[in-house]
Amino acid sequence: MTRTVKPGVSTAWAALLLALPCAVCLLIGTTRAHAQALAAQGNWHSGLTDGKEGTWQLQAGRSDADFQGTLTATGPCDFPQGNVFGTLSATGDIHFGVMFNDTEEGTFTGTLSGGVVSGTYSTTGGDSGTWAGSLTSATQK
Repeated sequence: MTRTVKPGVSTAWAALLLALPCAVCLLIGTTRAHAQALAAQGNWHSGLTDGKEGTWQLQAGRSDADFQGTLTATGPCDFPQGNVFGTLSATGDIHFGVMFNDTEEGTFTGTLSGGVVSGTYSTTGGDSGTWAGSLTSATQK
């Protein structure tokens, strides 16, 4: 990317203006030039009286706050696998939907802190409960 400094702008101000976007990226831990491959896994527990539970695995690519990938679940769940589209904020808030057969089957919200993820979910099939796990890898592309 080429940046041009207009005549009459001091060198100090020009340096600050050119460096500011990079400093912001460092503060929030993301850059537009680099994406991350993410993997996470854990357990889910239904909040319904039937006590359903199982495991889940997430494989996703992340660019800035957005990520997309696949979620695979085991156990007596409403959907065994789906495409994931969501966001992960700089403060660790996470929100994503799971699509299966072109229909959103569930929504997940929670937090990521210190490599641990946890939150709540609800499905279009009427189930809701909690999910928790850990980030198993995060690599720069």
